[in-house]
Amino acid sequence: MRCKNLFNQELLLCNFTSFDKMIASLSQSFVHLGVHITPLAEKKAPGKKPAGLGAAPTSAVDGYEILLSSIPEIASFGKLFKSSAPVELTEAETEYSVSVVKHIFDSHVVFQYNCTNTITEQLLELVSVFVDVSEAEEFSEVATKPLRSLPYDLPVQTFVAFEKPEGVSGTGKFSNLLKFVV
Repeated sequence: MRCKNLFNQELLLCNFTSFDKMIASLSQSFVHLGVHITPLAEKKAPGKKPAGLGAAPTSAVDGYEILLSSIPEIASFGKLFKSSAPVELTEAETEYSVSVVKHIFDSHVVFQYNCTNTITEQLLELVSVFVDVSEAEEFSEVATKPLRSLPYDLPVQTFVAFEKPEGVSGTGKFSNLLKFVV
């Protein structure tokens, strides 16, 4: 099994104005269901400016609700309160492209990892994201949805869900590690 460290992400759950400002400056990659998906070649084009800065558009939120409600492990979490714009966790030149969308529910937080394999010769299998919550110990992992495979240039999603603590400020730092078999 190989692993790739992804950047740490801080999750601010209580102050959504700050949350929006924090993610507004980061580039958007792609979103599954109803939102423009940027092909890998276009994404790596020299001089290409990131598209879609800021909060997720309404159509993306609708797409997120449809996507999340179709996953049995997540469907029982209730109504989706808020979703962030995608945040790139890897640089465009790396062999695997990963971005994350944070979905906020009343009692849960779901991380949607948008993954793309950028190496033609490799098929990644048993792909998952390990989330270290050592700096967010109040959160407990309740569900994961790994990928069986990640073929070249096909954007797919893997999910990790956490239960939010009641009566706690709701701030945590999550470290992400992409795991896979080549």
